[in-house]
Amino acid sequence: MVVVDINGKEVTEYQPIMNSFGIYIQKYLPSDSMMTYLTKNVCESKGRSVDKQDMIDFINDYHIDWQDCIKCNDSETMEECLSKFKTLNDFFIRKKKITISDTTNNTLCSPADARTVIFKNEKQAKKLWIKGNKYCLNCMLRLTKPLGKYYENANIIISRLAPQDYHRFHSPISGKYHSHYEIEGTYKSVNPTIVNSKKNVYTENARIVYFIETKKFGMVAMCFVGASCIGSIKLHKKTTIKKGDELGYFGFGGSTIITVIPENKDIHLNSVISKNTRKLRETYMKVGDIIVSSKK
Repeated sequence: MVVVDINGKEVTEYQPIMNSFGIYIQKYLPSDSMMTYLTKNVCESKGRSVDKQDMIDFINDYHIDWQDCIKCNDSETMEECLSKFKTLNDFFIRKKKITISDTTNNTLCSPADARTVIFKNEKQAKKLWIKGNKYCLNCMLRLTKPLGKYYENANIIISRLAPQDYHRFHSPISGKYHSHYEIEGTYKSVNPTIVNSKKNVYTENARIVYFIETKKFGMVAMCFVGASCIGSIKLHKKTTIKKGDELGYFGFGGSTIITVIPENKDIHLNSVISKNTRKLRETYMKVGDIIVSSKK
């Protein structure tokens, strides 16, 4: 899968050979129980590692810029930086400074540093990207009939985080917390290789559905999806939410955030991301980059 930045320059996604093999083999596993076992046992154990060499290997394998995390702003060496983290998971959920391109309510921004695709509606998403035969928006979000009607023809934004990315997620818009609920499930990879296969990733993986009431964009739904090696999704308690507020973080592994915006003729989807999506390319966006704007 090709990933490009907003200017069209190709972005390398580093992947150790064993990880690539693990993603490939998932296409042919008859059962998801193996990935659940690995996530709950092997991966969580790896995340708890206090061995600094594991952290060094992780940084080198994924070409991570350790200097962009807040704790390491004054660190002169990688070793000095890593001495400030107890476990590999502590480093994985490191904080960094973020910049919001537009602080008004006229835009909706990227909730994470992520590889992004965007769709006008569910029909387009299924035609181009999501091939699981059980996928539907109602199935993914577990919506009641009234809400299912409300999100009919909704815009869908998929933000995929790879292991090397910053794994805290932020609110894409200002508003009020409405509600959330958890859905138990499996831990299949969210890599496009699997999402574009017959595996039902977004309707079967463990996930949290989170609703934000907004003035410009209606009731925005966010679906935080667990994946291979993601054994935990942590949410912060919020009532009033400002654009850019940290909403939570993913534990050790890879993951995805799916943002759902009710159909609205007065909003405009980022044309570059839309064009790349039609070419089956992901666009790498940083937290705070504008994805959707209001025409009014």
